[in-house]
This record gives sequence, structure tokens and C-alpha cells, in this order.
Amino acid sequence: MDKKPILSIGLVILISIIAFLLIEYLPFFESFGYMGAFVISLIGSATIIFPIPSWAVVFIMSKSYNPIILGIMAGLGGGIGELTGYYLGKGGTHLLNKEKKAKQYSEYVNKYGCLAVFVFSFLPNPVFDIIGITAGAMHMNIWKFLIAAILGKTFRFILLAYLGMYVLNY
Repeated sequence: MDKKPILSIGLVILISIIAFLLIEYLPFFESFGYMGAFVISLIGSATIIFPIPSWAVVFIMSKSYNPIILGIMAGLGGGIGELTGYYLGKGGTHLLNKEKKAKQYSEYVNKYGCLAVFVFSFLPNPVFDIIGITAGAMHMNIWKFLIAAILGKTFRFILLAYLGMYVLNY
């Protein structure tokens, strides 16, 4: 029996639990400025089971920080954090075939590839975890997945930071 899928799934669950336990320290990470935005977004995206609203922290931080740099750092962290879903998909390919809704997302990823990853990572929705799992299960090139996820999240966080800057400063 191949132990690699079991290790992948176990590691993803462990990372999600650690990220969930770090929720109470989010204000601490915020005090680190741009690097804090990176870590907060990384933690928020690394969780699959327990959602963490890292976007709210970025929104609030936009009052004090440059929205472009803030968005880039949060986008980098968020994109890298999505690798947990990707690796869960790589390890649990057989689970994906049993889920009807996952087949629909498989079609999106299969048909549109990086564009699907980019669009779903840009849109604020919980569906992106399924896209990441699907991309991993379909063995999408990890660099293509990562770049598309980082770009989508970066554009989303830049827009969110500008929105926060204008709302919170007026």
C-alpha cells in the first residue's frame, strides 16, 4: 500500500489544526506589518476544515499600510497557503471521484486550467478549497497552480486593501 496519500492527508489535517490554534494570535501577527499580513493570509488559506477570515485583518490593516504592498504580501501568503488543498487533492485523488460536486469543479479545472484557478482564487468564496483539491487530484503542475492562485489572491487583496483604505479613512 502506498503511504504517500495517507501522509499527505495527515499533514494537511495537521497544518489545518495548527492554523486554527493560531487564530488567537492574529493580532500579534498584525503588529509585524507587511510580514504579518503574509503570515495571517498564509494561516487563513492553509486551513481547509476551519475557515479563518484573513481578509478582515487585511481590510483593517489597510488603514495604516500601503494597499499595493499589503495586497501583494497577503496574496503571496494566501497563494502559498492554498498548497494544503492542492496536496490534499494529490493525496486523496480517489476521494474526489466519489463526490458529485467535485466532478463539476474538475471540469472547470480540466477545461480552463490556470484561468479557473486564477478566477476562483480572485473571487471571495469557500469554493476555492475544492478547486485546489481538484487541481492536486488532477496533477496540475504545482507551479502553474501556485502562480495562478497567488495572482488571483493578490489582485483580490489589493482591491480589498484599497476599499478598506477608503472606507476606514473617511
